Amino acid sequence: MTTLIAFIAVFVPLVVFHELGHFITAKLAGVKVEEFGIGLLPRIFGFRRGDTDYIVSMLPLGGYVKMVGENPDDELRGSDLEYLSKPKWQRLIILLAGPAMNVILAFVLTVGVYQLGIRVAADADDPVV
Repeated sequence: MTTLIAFIAVFVPLVVFHELGHFITAKLAGVKVEEFGIGLLPRIFGFRRGDTDYIVSMLPLGGYVKMVGENPDDELRGSDLEYLSKPKWQRLIILLAGPAMNVILAFVLTVGVYQLGIRVAADADDPVV
């Protein structure tokens, strides 16, 4: 049980920050985001703010950001709010923002751990007798 709790405590923030990277850059690029979801399978709860539906689902094994016009099979209207109507460089930034947020999170957590310090026994530096 402890392992499961530790897994969720580490994995869920990682997924949230990853998806936030995609979400924030999509919004900044002017892409309409329909859903921001954390977890998979059945929806536990959620709320709608503006055009976006924020969802938390049962299994914390992933997440997603559903943008308007991101699926090439969907009917594209040529709207400026669609993902595929954006220039390639903006789409690339939206795609790379998720992994970039993971790198930033790892850096911030590493700095934070080193700022807190590591407890070492007082005699750890003494030679062995």
